Amino acid sequence: YVNLYGRDITKRKQVEEALRKTTELLETIFDSTHMLTAYMDSQFNFVRVNRAYAEADERESSFFPGKNHFALYPNAENEAIFQHVVETGQPYFAAGKPFEYAEHPGRGVSYWDWSLVPVKNPGGAVTGLVLTVVNITERKRAEEALRESERKLRLIADNTTEVVLAYNMDHRLIYVNPALEKLTGYTVAELQE
Repeated sequence: YVNLYGRDITKRKQVEEALRKTTELLETIFDSTHMLTAYMDSQFNFVRVNRAYAEADERESSFFPGKNHFALYPNAENEAIFQHVVETGQPYFAAGKPFEYAEHPGRGVSYWDWSLVPVKNPGGAVTGLVLTVVNITERKRAEEALRESERKLRLIADNTTEVVLAYNMDHRLIYVNPALEKLTGYTVAELQE
């Protein structure tokens, strides 16, 4: 006499396949994005980083797991921010935050947009952090160069004896140099009326 027991595992197999596809999609996104991305535990130890994060530090992705973020990048201000995110469960966003690599001082100061988002368990406790970072150094330098160029142009226009007028895209007068004001006695505000 033989007892046979059977269970229909179709539903379980469908769930496993859906989970496999979701995991594959997330892995593709994680490893192919240009944003530097790191996942850490709540004590700021790296669990994993994407390829872009590792390449920015001239390392392999396998270097990071288990290492503490602030052992590699000491910064009391940032450590306080990370701790605040863990304690409050509220994300943090920074725009154009300056950073200097201790291991690469020749790089000088770089500027970064970054976000730190807490990962919470079902009870609401923070169990990890997702750090995403974008290097905006070139954009920041271009903005500074543009401001310097505008400053020099304004200095030249303010000190020339020739009349200089500037209009915006709507053909509204936005600048009159002192030469025109001396010549006519009108200020920019009066000429705009």
